[in-house]
Amino acid sequence: MNDPLLSLIVPVYNVENYIIDCAESIAKQQSFSCQVLFVDDGSTDGSVRMLESYIARHSLSATWSVIKKVNGGLSSARNFGLKYATGRYVWFIDSDDMLAEKSLSSVISLLLAHTSLDLLLFNYDRFTNLPENTDSSSSENNFYYLSKEQVLTDIFQRKRDNYSWAFVSKKSTYLDNAIQFPEGKTFEDMATTYKVVYFSEKIGVTDALCYHYRVRSGSISNTVSQKSADDILENLREIRNFFSLNPSKVYNDAFASFAAYFALLAYQQHYSRKNLTKVKEVFGELDAKQINFKYRVAYLLARTGLLEMIQSIRKYVQSARSR
Repeated sequence: MNDPLLSLIVPVYNVENYIIDCAESIAKQQSFSCQVLFVDDGSTDGSVRMLESYIARHSLSATWSVIKKVNGGLSSARNFGLKYATGRYVWFIDSDDMLAEKSLSSVISLLLAHTSLDLLLFNYDRFTNLPENTDSSSSENNFYYLSKEQVLTDIFQRKRDNYSWAFVSKKSTYLDNAIQFPEGKTFEDMATTYKVVYFSEKIGVTDALCYHYRVRSGSISNTVSQKSADDILENLREIRNFFSLNPSKVYNDAFASFAAYFALLAYQQHYSRKNLTKVKEVFGELDAKQINFKYRVAYLLARTGLLEMIQSIRKYVQSARSR
């Protein structure tokens, strides 16, 4: 096929309960010339067999393909897919999630109408079983531009999430600036999205709902561990290093609360003396006046040993309410 405007990159690893939902959410609106790349990251269940059967049964092989690699994790699969993407723009999609109805129409129409876009941000929702019957055409469809400074500020102030599937970016932004997802690490979106935004000059935003994010227990994002704590803290160090080489007023003004939040999140991954020491180190490098008040309070609770108890009570109450 001729080089398409957009490549969808979908890493696949042991998601046989969800992969067809994901594939169908793309296929039912696949009247557009998109490249759809499924990256088999060494699946050991029936995911790939089901997917290949679906592609053959619906005669999708002209634009859809499954490329295979040894297991290396989500970041490795995304990086691998990027090598084979031929579109001008790329959209990373998680294989247990779904595209909203008519989202491809919304995205492609905006990319064609605004040809200088480097980055397009859109809305998403969360679901557990099946998403509500909503599509991008039934949601607010306003479009406007934001400066990269404003988007970075929103991310650092946690007014905007940094999920890699919540935007479409020029492929060249990744390639020209050597942006790679950190292989072998969790919280890979935290490690990359700020770079994509920093190197994007023309950023568009649509209020259209384009993506359904599945919340499920056992997923990488819902698993706590010492490794997750280490990866979060390493990401914070790398962000500081990046902005020491690429000075930014936004970083100086807005990063403190972002760093405080994630340092505390790292501590909650594993309540240990080692992690508390690292949290103290992070807070010691920040201007206390720029840290959100609630994070300062949480830090004091952590230092007095009360944060773990409070979080345990909160989890118990939430669990009791959900029964």
